Amino acid sequence: MVAGLPSTFGRNISLIAEAFDLTRDELETLAFLAVVRHFAGLRSICNAYDYERRGLDLVVEVLSAAFGRKVSKTVFSKSKTLWNTGLISGINSRTPDFEDQINFLDDGDLLDTIFTIPQTLEEMFAHAVIAAPQTILTLKDFTHQPEIESYLLPYLKKALAEHRQGVNVLLYGPPGTGKTELARLLAKETGSALFEVSPKSGSESGFRSDKSNRLTRWHCGERLFANTSQTMLLLDEADDVFNEGLISIFGMAATARTNKAELNKTLETAPVPTIWACNSTQSIDPALMRRFDVVLEIPIPPESVRRRICRKAFDGAVSEHFIDRCAACEELSPGVASRTAGVVKTLSGEVDADETAEKLINATLMAQFGKELPAALNNVSDMYSTAFVNTDADLDAIAEGLKRTRSGRLCLYGAPGTGKSEYVRWLAARLYMPLVIKRASDLLSPFVGMTEKLIAGAFHSARQQGAVLLIDEADSFLQDRANARASWEVSQVNELLTQMESFPGIFCATTNLFKEIDRASLRRFDLKAEFRPMTTKQTVEFAKCCAGKLALGELSAADVARVERLDGLTPGDFAAVRRGGRFNPLKNTADFVTRLEGEVQMKEEGRKKPQIGFY
Repeated sequence: MVAGLPSTFGRNISLIAEAFDLTRDELETLAFLAVVRHFAGLRSICNAYDYERRGLDLVVEVLSAAFGRKVSKTVFSKSKTLWNTGLISGINSRTPDFEDQINFLDDGDLLDTIFTIPQTLEEMFAHAVIAAPQTILTLKDFTHQPEIESYLLPYLKKALAEHRQGVNVLLYGPPGTGKTELARLLAKETGSALFEVSPKSGSESGFRSDKSNRLTRWHCGERLFANTSQTMLLLDEADDVFNEGLISIFGMAATARTNKAELNKTLETAPVPTIWACNSTQSIDPALMRRFDVVLEIPIPPESVRRRICRKAFDGAVSEHFIDRCAACEELSPGVASRTAGVVKTLSGEVDADETAEKLINATLMAQFGKELPAALNNVSDMYSTAFVNTDADLDAIAEGLKRTRSGRLCLYGAPGTGKSEYVRWLAARLYMPLVIKRASDLLSPFVGMTEKLIAGAFHSARQQGAVLLIDEADSFLQDRANARASWEVSQVNELLTQMESFPGIFCATTNLFKEIDRASLRRFDLKAEFRPMTTKQTVEFAKCCAGKLALGELSAADVARVERLDGLTPGDFAAVRRGGRFNPLKNTADFVTRLEGEVQMKEEGRKKPQIGFY
C-alpha cells in the first residue's frame, strides 16, 4: 500500500506497481499524475502558474519539486516500463495545462474507478487485454492438422510447465479459417487462461493511434501476467502490426535497425507465451520470423471438417442439404458459417432459415471471392454410367488401378459435354475419396506470381485432405511454352508441372483444347484419354434411359429413328435438356427428341464459319 493515499486508490496503484515491477520513481510518478487528473483542486494549483517549459521538461520539473528530489527523464523513456506498457501513452507539449502534458492509463473510466472501486488487475486493464471466451470447437475439428497434437500442444504444455521465456507461436492463413478458435482451443487443452490483446485504438482506448498501439498493449499484458502461471496471450489480426507497428514500437522508423534489435530481444525474453495470428506472412521480416518457435499454416478445412463445423454451428437450424452445400464450398470459412448461424438462430421462427442463411453467406462470399454457394453439389449424376462415355480408354479398369495405387496423373481431353469432369466425380466417389475441383477462374490472377501461389495452394489442399484433385480447363495453365509472350506464362506452366511431379495422390486435368497443351507437359501424365461424342448405339440407349427416368414412357420406333439420325450428341446435351425440363416441362418422348435435335442444331450453327462481305 502506498502511504498517504486514499485506501482504495493506494491498493489499486500498488497492485499496478507490483504487477509491472515499477521503481520508486515510476510508482510515485504514476500516482502523482493520477491524483492531479482526478482532483480538481490540485489541477487548479498546478495550472495556476505560468510555466516557461512545456512537455517532458515541465513534467520532470514539477515531479522533482513535488517529491523533493531530482526525477530523471529516463522514467519516461520509451524503452522503460511506463511507456512500453501503455501506462504512459503520450507527451503533449502544446497544451498549457499541466495535467494534459501526459496521457496515461486509459484516460477514461479507469482513472475514476481506481479511486473508488477495489479492482483486480484484469478489471483495471480490460482496455488492453480481454479474457477470451470459450470455444465450441474440439481437437476433432482440426484432424486435418496433425501438427497440432503431434508437437504444438506438447510444446506449449511443457513451455508453460517450465515457465519458459520467449515462447511465440505464429498461426497464419485466410480469414475465418479458425485461427482464433484454435488459439482458444490450445488454451483449453493446456489448462491455461487466454487473454486477447484488445483491437481498440486511438480515442476508443486512450492509447496512441499508430500501429504500435497493439504491441504496446501486448507488452502491457506480458508485464501484467509475468508472474502468473498457465496464462497465454493472443494477438489476433496481427497483419497491421507486422506491416508497420513492429518497426516503430520503440521509436521512429529512422531508427529502424535499433528498433528491430530491441523488438527481437523483447520477443525472446517475453515471460508469457503468445499466439500471433495473421492472414499472411509476406510482410514479416525474416529476422523476426526466426523468433517464432512454431509457425503453422491454418488453411480452409477439408470438406468433411467443414460439414462437421457447419452442422455444429447451425445446430439443426437449417436443412441437411444446405449443410452439404456449405461443406462443398471450399471458400466458406468456419468463421462465416458461425456468424451466419448466430443470425439465423436469433431470427428462428421469423424467417426461412435456409433462404436467409444462403443470402447471408452469398453476400459474404461475393464480397470476398466474387462467387456464391454452389447451386448443386459435386455429386455424380444419377444417370452417369461409363457405358455411355465414348473414349479410347477402359474407364472401369482405370478406376480399379487407381484404387490400388492411390496415385496417378490423368489428362482427359475432348469436346465440351463429353463427360470428362463427370468421370472424375464418379472416380472420386468410386474410390471413396474427397474431390477438390479448381477451374481457371479459381486459379488465374491478374497479379504477378499469385497464379503460381494459387496453383500450389490447390495441390496443398488436396494433399492435406487426401483428395482427388481436378483442374478443369487445364489448357489455361499448360499452354505451349514455345508460344509464350511473357515470363509469367512460362512460370505458370513450370509451377503446375512442379506440383504435378511432387503430388503423391490422384491428379486429373481436363481440356477442350488438347492441341494447345505444351508437348513437354503431356509427358508428365501417366494416362491421356480422349472423350468423344457418343456413338449412335450409346445415344439411343441413353435416350431410352433418360426417357424412363423422366417418366416419359418408352421411345416409339419413330423416336428411335430420329435419335439415330442425330450426330455428335454428348452426355452434356442430355443433361441440358433435363435441366430445361425443370422449368419448361417435357410433354412426351417426341418433345424430348425434338429438344435433343435442337441441341445438335445449335452446335452445327456454332461451327459455321462467319462469312466476310455484305449479304
